[in-house]
Amino acid sequence: MKIAVISDIHGNRPALEAVIADLEHWGAEQVIVAGDVINRGPDSPGCADIIMGHVREQGWRAILGNHEEYVLSHALPETPTKGPRFEINRISYWTYHQMNSHLPAVAAWPLQVTLPALEGSELHAYHASGRGTRDGIWLDTPEDDLRAQVAAGGLCAPAMYCTGHTHWPLIRRIDSTLIANAGSVGTPADGDPRASYARVSYRRGEWQAEIRRVDYDRRATHRAYLESDFLPGCGPLALLLYHEWWLADYVVPSWAARYQQAVLDGSLTLAQSVSRFMREERLPLPGQEDMSPRR
Repeated sequence: MKIAVISDIHGNRPALEAVIADLEHWGAEQVIVAGDVINRGPDSPGCADIIMGHVREQGWRAILGNHEEYVLSHALPETPTKGPRFEINRISYWTYHQMNSHLPAVAAWPLQVTLPALEGSELHAYHASGRGTRDGIWLDTPEDDLRAQVAAGGLCAPAMYCTGHTHWPLIRRIDSTLIANAGSVGTPADGDPRASYARVSYRRGEWQAEIRRVDYDRRATHRAYLESDFLPGCGPLALLLYHEWWLADYVVPSWAARYQQAVLDGSLTLAQSVSRFMREERLPLPGQEDMSPRR
């Protein structure tokens, strides 16, 4: 049995299309979409359309991620609609209005998928872990924490555990559980800009997993960022998310460590903080980058 696990697409349609072509060529018999289809990128509705079509027509299984939760939160009356915290979260507000008719279907996605037992050996999949959609599994997660993550939710530790969220692909084993973090289709953060997904297979009574990297048309995604309403519509922080995609590395956590509290306190505007950060990090404005291929 061949199972493809894709995660963290983040509105990057060219990357998603390339991964789908690759997993179909491989002959995947089941596909699990481990959350964060939307938000952070320029084409969340297009990516949601593709995923929902495959869920309906091919039986793909989709899971709710933290970015779906962020977007859905804008339907709640208690979610702020002004002030510094709203400005920091304007990206998910923009995505919320882009998604419109897609949201009821997204809201129905479960937090976890279990594939039917194969000779008594189950596969569990979450966006991050059974402890929550932001509880990521990393290469250096201590083993005791990892055991708790894998067994969370009152479930026995499965033989195969699939996840995403961190944008860092990995294969780990803890006790009798094989763990595959699929990384990110749309915005990898491990320095490799190629799309990432996990190929999981069950053969001769044993689970196996590997990480697959896929080249895609990054120039098409670049055009989508520049030509859509993403950058002007999402506010200053969108510049940093754009650079996370471009650099295939985390950027926003460094900004947050230096400037988020000052923005929340009102001593700096979000625009001022982003401008200072970009100067400090020597980040060019979108469209002024070196367009040579990065790997």
